[in-house]
Amino acid sequence: ATKEGDICDLVYEVSKCFQRTSPE
Repeated sequence: ATKEGDICDLVYEVSKCFQRTSPE
């Protein structure tokens, strides 16, 4: 995978984490 691809995957994983921890 390219560096940009890894960063995209990382951001995606972090986004899911924030969505899970976000109070709703």
